[in-house]
Amino acid sequence: MKTAVQIGAGNIGRGFMGQLLFEAGYRTVFVEAQGELVDKLNAAEQYPLRLLGAYSKQEIDMTISNIRADCSSIRIKARQVVKGPERTRWTSTCARISWTRRGISKKGFTKT
Repeated sequence: MKTAVQIGAGNIGRGFMGQLLFEAGYRTVFVEAQGELVDKLNAAEQYPLRLLGAYSKQEIDMTISNIRADCSSIRIKARQVVKGPERTRWTSTCARISWTRRGISKKGFTKT
């Protein structure tokens, strides 16, 4: 399975990017600075997401699963967070910088 490393598990990280990566079939690893949020995500191994249809204005409830989280300094941990069999293929996402196995990319989203 492909693994994505999402820097930050806030509204955009879990809301927009979490949904995008989940629907694309990635296992998502969130690197987050708030330990309490990391503990909650790891305990549940999923989280609820409520979407609002753009045209229908109807609420859509989803469950985002196949996740884990790690609490650490982002610069140090982003390169260490994927270990074991997951290391064979992974993608990292961030607003400005993406860390990949080959180095740092200045693009917002890097696919390896």
